[in-house]
Amino acid sequence: TIERNYNRLGMVFQEPTLLPWLTAQENVELVLNPSERPRAREALRRVGLESAANQYPAQLSGGMRQRVGIARALAGHPDLLLMDEPFSNLDYLNRTELLELVRERVLGAGVAVIFVSHDVREIVQLCHRILVIGGKPGRVKAELHNPALAHGPQRRHGSLANLEQRVLAAIRGHSEARCNCS
Repeated sequence: TIERNYNRLGMVFQEPTLLPWLTAQENVELVLNPSERPRAREALRRVGLESAANQYPAQLSGGMRQRVGIARALAGHPDLLLMDEPFSNLDYLNRTELLELVRERVLGAGVAVIFVSHDVREIVQLCHRILVIGGKPGRVKAELHNPALAHGPQRRHGSLANLEQRVLAAIRGHSEARCNCS
């Protein structure tokens, strides 16, 4: 159950959803009040696109358009962030940097995230609670908790690798992965 106790919602879609007649900066400004519009430039800087602020979506690569969408979602300082495969169109370096940016925002500002991904590494680095969904119609096959996010970096790596294996086992339908772990 998700309770509606948030004021601001941010969304990142699997495919970029930019208005083609607006520049990158204007697309980010869409979610901001007039007094907040200076945050658009900062959001673009955080995703590495400050120099592309005045370009239109047709002038941007697919990965750049996706980064504008991520900037737009984060610029509004959301309480709840919905992300559907947000990094799928990005190269490894941008994917890694943006995952860290989102992780920093989520852990640092207490943002709740519903994150859909097929990339297990992304999931275990970002999510406290992991639901593995499968079958038709879709059902929760397993629920796992991620204690690694509470540990320091030294313990996190081993814990994440272990959790990654458990998530993969759940995806494959192995019963040992169906437990709750705290």
